[in-house]
Amino acid sequence: RDRSPSRGLGDVYKRQLLDMVNFNQINQDYGYDEGSHILQHISQLISLNLRQGDLLCRYAGDRFTILMPKTDHQQALNMTIALEKLITNSQYFHRSSNQLIPLQARTTYCEVIDLSAQTVLKRLNEQLIHLKSTEFSTKQHRPIAQSNLFAKTSEVAQ
Repeated sequence: RDRSPSRGLGDVYKRQLLDMVNFNQINQDYGYDEGSHILQHISQLISLNLRQGDLLCRYAGDRFTILMPKTDHQQALNMTIALEKLITNSQYFHRSSNQLIPLQARTTYCEVIDLSAQTVLKRLNEQLIHLKSTEFSTKQHRPIAQSNLFAKTSEVAQ
């Protein structure tokens, strides 16, 4: 079976940004050494669940970015939902106490159209900030299965 991305999409790229929820609190509660091990755990989870040709990079602190070539809107949305579920459902136990440390991430993505990497990452960061502020003001987390409102950088959030 062919597991490559859909054909006929040409040079359509999506870039995804993943941010760990409350990671500063995890560092405070369990220490920076444990936080580093959690980030390694997260990067391994993501790496094992990417398609051939996708590129994962640690962007900054607790943020990761994924370049997804030949990816349409629905594929990017599916990847966003799948990664959030994957991280939320993962079982990470503290290395010495065996205490379960709950993990959660928020993701957003945009289409890369003749934009510099800096511009794309700036837009993704703005989208995550908006997503977090919306969740904070409503005191609710976006349901993982909800559609990503930031599918394209040219769209205005509803």
